[in-house]
Amino acid sequence: FVAGEVLNQISLSLLFREVLGALSLDTVVYALVKAGLFGVTIAVANCYHGLRVGQSFTEIPKANARGVQHSLMICFLVNALISVYAIL
Repeated sequence: FVAGEVLNQISLSLLFREVLGALSLDTVVYALVKAGLFGVTIAVANCYHGLRVGQSFTEIPKANARGVQHSLMICFLVNALISVYAIL
């Protein structure tokens, strides 16, 4: 795409036609479901770890790192499950 744009070889109408032709309702629904689940997953995992911080402010960076790690793992798992479901 970048090479075609730089060399001015791809028309904008062709690009939009191909992109819209490749999209289906299922694709849009899966993308919206994934985005919503990722948002909830990230918020819940980080809130959970953030609220477990004790009295020491030095625990905050550790809780932040744990929250990021857990939300990434859960997002990968959710993505894999949705992708497998979409294939079936």
